[in-house]
Amino acid sequence: MEERWTMSQYDIPDYFVIGIGESHTVIDFVNDAPKVAVIKVRWGGLE
Repeated sequence: MEERWTMSQYDIPDYFVIGIGESHTVIDFVNDAPKVAVIKVRWGGLE
């Protein structure tokens, strides 16, 4: 919640990134994002 308060103190809107101490690969994101949208993905060429 401290991050949200800090962001609300800016007079001009901007983009912010809040880290949570976890690292994920792009492949992790690409695999997880379709699950949220209920889309099936089939990988090819990654052997």
